[in-house]
Amino acid sequence: MSANSLNSPALINRIASVSSDPKVFWGGDAIPAYTADAPGQWLIQKGLHESIASHVKIFNVHGNHDITAKNDKNSSQGYTMSKDGVKDCFIGAMSTDIVRNSLDEIGLYYYYDQTSAKVRYIVMDLYENYTGENIPWGVTSGVSDTQMEWIFNEAVLNAPEGYKLFFLMHNSVGFYRNDPMYKNLYQTLLALSSHGTSQSYDFSTREDLSLLMVLGGHAHHDMQIGLGGVFYVQTASDACYEDFKRSPFADSS
Repeated sequence: MSANSLNSPALINRIASVSSDPKVFWGGDAIPAYTADAPGQWLIQKGLHESIASHVKIFNVHGNHDITAKNDKNSSQGYTMSKDGVKDCFIGAMSTDIVRNSLDEIGLYYYYDQTSAKVRYIVMDLYENYTGENIPWGVTSGVSDTQMEWIFNEAVLNAPEGYKLFFLMHNSVGFYRNDPMYKNLYQTLLALSSHGTSQSYDFSTREDLSLLMVLGGHAHHDMQIGLGGVFYVQTASDACYEDFKRSPFADSS
């Protein structure tokens, strides 16, 4: 988000200077929830990408505000970019090393292999549902069967031997496991971690694979939980939000 321009580039550049393979996974919600200039806010984010892309690999994670906003808190008006437009913004700004589903031209899910470490970073899009353009917040929760099948058949079951799998998504689904939209994904990750079977996938033949963690943002503050052998993490942003005060996960004591 635009507030990140105060701190993020300097921090990223510092990390890049001491890393053998510098990379940044932008966790979603690239623009504010309330703005009358959503495309302009994306251009600010694009500028941040370009300021570091010459020496850092950039990877985007699609969030529920990408790219959509309300004009202000009291307005019923807003903007939602077309899915084609979001694809051009997100994919166009990223490293060319990603592998996408060739049969899903506008899909915002993919994987990236760090072969030296035998790690596969798997990025999922949990907001594939669009309710319309030129309306506020026209992006809603949803993971298509097409995405699930490609992620778990291609990115997971066809991964090289002995690889470690690192999942990234806007919502780290362990915290949202009771949401009907994410129940199937949550159960599938549990089966993957235990090298068992889910409703649609058999991971028993890939005991050489290990699931490192599932990383997300969305809630704007730090939290972590282990469930069924899967480590779920949500991270804060550096935009100095106080969303933790209204979080359903906050300690009420």
